Amino acid sequence: MYSDGHVRRVLDAAGIYVSNDMETHLSVHCPYHHNVNTPAGEISKELGLFYCFSCHKTAQFVDYLCKAATLTHFQAMRLIEGKKVKLNLDDEIKSLFVEKEIPAVSDDLIDGMHKNAMASDRALSFFAGRGISEESIIRHKFGYSAKQDMIIMPFRSPNGDRYIGFEGRSVEGKRFKAQGPKTKTLFNLNNVMWSKSVFVTESIMDCVLLEQAGASAVAKMGTGVGQTQVDLLTKYFNKIYIVQDNDTSQNDFAGQMSAKKLLDKIGKRGIIVVPPKGCKDVGDMSNEQIAELIARTENLVEGI
Repeated sequence: MYSDGHVRRVLDAAGIYVSNDMETHLSVHCPYHHNVNTPAGEISKELGLFYCFSCHKTAQFVDYLCKAATLTHFQAMRLIEGKKVKLNLDDEIKSLFVEKEIPAVSDDLIDGMHKNAMASDRALSFFAGRGISEESIIRHKFGYSAKQDMIIMPFRSPNGDRYIGFEGRSVEGKRFKAQGPKTKTLFNLNNVMWSKSVFVTESIMDCVLLEQAGASAVAKMGTGVGQTQVDLLTKYFNKIYIVQDNDTSQNDFAGQMSAKKLLDKIGKRGIIVVPPKGCKDVGDMSNEQIAELIARTENLVEGI
């Protein structure tokens, strides 16, 4: 039996998303089947027992942690016992708590900018012109700053429990600003972390376009990639489809170089996906081309 709040603290420390904290149970995704939308499982706060209402899998708390957080049995037990008896945790276990040190961005700030976007014809026209649906604007709390004349795209911590920053893009031209530790997370990770495979894009908007077409997608928010981002990708996904930007010699083929560097770090589970000729990135592609890219990639992998 676990003391009050213990199971929740361990889940938070392991980076496991809790969608609902009920009186006796915690609502979580099931890692034993393809549960990517509404969480299908519950964990008892008192006993730590996991049960999935969809696939009917049951598991002890330690076994659930091993599966959901990709931990060894030893690591999972150390995490549970370390929190329970307040031991001095070693560096390996401490690393699981790093995310909590990232400061949050005010929800009121994000909500205020989102309301501005929904009330601004200029912002809505910008999104529509780039194929971003109103449903996606609402889903991701995209905002607008009239003073900066910038679209605001917030990003969350890896487990999705809070906003930790945002990226701004000017309505006119391609002026970018960013606030927050982009290399410590992946945009949209909390929504797709239970998928077996994922498409990785440079830009947030390309990620959303793929998502709208039915793909599981995340964005690394830039040409660079941090080690934390690599660790998150390899922790959660078996197949990683790296969507390459077809850059030119004018910017030193940055997109191709970025895709290659990420592939080198990920290894065999990574595959580079190239947009069709004449398209720089996903944003240049039609809806039909995006659907074809997704189908072609998934069919290729199925044949391996």
